[in-house]
Amino acid sequence: MPPTRQEFLHLVQQESIGRPYQTSVDTALGMIKTAAVSFEHLTNDPNWDRFLSYVQAKLDEAKKERDQWLSHCGHVGEEASLRHSQMQYNRFDAVVKVLEEVMGLPIQLQQTYQEVKK
Repeated sequence: MPPTRQEFLHLVQQESIGRPYQTSVDTALGMIKTAAVSFEHLTNDPNWDRFLSYVQAKLDEAKKERDQWLSHCGHVGEEASLRHSQMQYNRFDAVVKVLEEVMGLPIQLQQTYQEVKK
């Protein structure tokens, strides 16, 4: 049986004792999962751009899931399984729409701030 998450993190911590500081496993995985943000959403603010890279990764995952459930809808034979596939498709379609709106918020906030500031 593979080690649990806690056991794994304990092993990683034990191995790093006496060595220079190393980033945690969670930090490394988070950096790997970040995605390139489309140019239209970039804000020239490193904090917002980092936030957008995390949202972009989630958006890419949600689109992939949505597309998988859509293709699954076409290959289902049973009525109950078809309904489940349709519900999952609609769920991920809603997630995609929300995340696309979230991607536009930083630019909107900055533009509104600049207008109010004038």
